[in-house]
Amino acid sequence: MQMILMTVAQADALRVESEGIHRIDPRPIDAGPYAGQCAAPATLLTDARYAEYHDALAGFAVVDVDIAVAWPPVED
Repeated sequence: MQMILMTVAQADALRVESEGIHRIDPRPIDAGPYAGQCAAPATLLTDARYAEYHDALAGFAVVDVDIAVAWPPVED
């Protein structure tokens, strides 16, 4: 899945900046090559509801994240 990749600090700042009806909440990546970073769906880059953030989001890398690797199932 195509994801916007960012640091934890960048994700925290984006959450605060986008507080409100169309809040952006990047998810921390648990495992794999991007572990320790955060990701949000790349569809935000073209979603009209997030138009005011398009310029800010365009500065981040867009990478292909394997969902099963980044967020492995939690064993009980």
